[in-house]
Amino acid sequence: MVTRYITREWKVEGVLTDPTSVVLRDAANLYGIKRNDTGVSVVASGTALTKLSTGIYRYDFEQPVDGIAYTAQVEVVYDGKTYRFEEDLPATSDATDMTVSYSNLLSIIGRKFFGKRTGFLENETDDINDIIKSGLQAVYRAHYWSFLRPTKDIVTEADESTYDLPAGFDGIDDSKLTWPENEGYYAPVPIVPWSDIRRLRSVDERTGRPELAAIIAAEFDATAGSKRQIVFFPTPDDEYTLSAVMRLRWTMLDESNPYPIGGEILAEAITEACLASGERLIDGAPGVHAEAFQAALEAAIWQDKDATSPATLGQDGGPIDLGGRRLNRAWNMGDVSFDGEAV
Repeated sequence: MVTRYITREWKVEGVLTDPTSVVLRDAANLYGIKRNDTGVSVVASGTALTKLSTGIYRYDFEQPVDGIAYTAQVEVVYDGKTYRFEEDLPATSDATDMTVSYSNLLSIIGRKFFGKRTGFLENETDDINDIIKSGLQAVYRAHYWSFLRPTKDIVTEADESTYDLPAGFDGIDDSKLTWPENEGYYAPVPIVPWSDIRRLRSVDERTGRPELAAIIAAEFDATAGSKRQIVFFPTPDDEYTLSAVMRLRWTMLDESNPYPIGGEILAEAITEACLASGERLIDGAPGVHAEAFQAALEAAIWQDKDATSPATLGQDGGPIDLGGRRLNRAWNMGDVSFDGEAV
């Protein structure tokens, strides 16, 4: 059985501070942690996180079934306000786990550069953390990784134009949001500059189905840090569901957050990237792991592309448009001739 760690730090003006409460609870009070495949709650709503020290709380989750992804919702109450944070727990298991973790990297880097796997001095731990951070950055910026672009739903409500983006995300890719499959006849909602929406609002106060959206930086909140919001125009007049490809924020590893984004695909690349970074930072020159990192990185990029590239470009006969015409390639392109004959 695998134990996962859900950790939440709370700071006020940069200082760790105890909030009123830190519990696992979703907005509907249905679950604390749920299985992603069935939606069934596996940790009850309202379960408290354990206080490790001032402003730092953790819940040790022994997942009941290995190889299943889970979602946790953390609710923090401070100064009479409620804040929510979503934690994604990717599928992992003891039997099949080929990923890398913070403890693995501590052991590997410590053996390579300090001649030991445990018992590090404070300055040695600082050096190892610098190496890990540099290695992660080298991997994440090397490719447009699919797992850094998960799809999330944004659900509107009547008479509310502004919504927080989910925790851990910096923005939206593709510059658009799309409607559910059964509402595909509506045009996607493009992301436009915030100035465009401000200008429209000054002359048009209507409500309705969203047509435009803008990403803005919310005012800095000392209790929750910086975050981004999405603003719709016109202001929604009902509950609408829009899907967006989010940009996941890079995160550093530590004992409470031991697993890197990317799982098994990036395990070797991250390990070699960290060792290559250590060669530069500790030894002062590139070494054998720089070449090994490039080879591991190329293999990981190929795996990611192979897993996410479409097998076909779709069938020739497309959907029917509002005028009753079939939107296939022949209609869009016109007739094609070969040796004087239409084909």
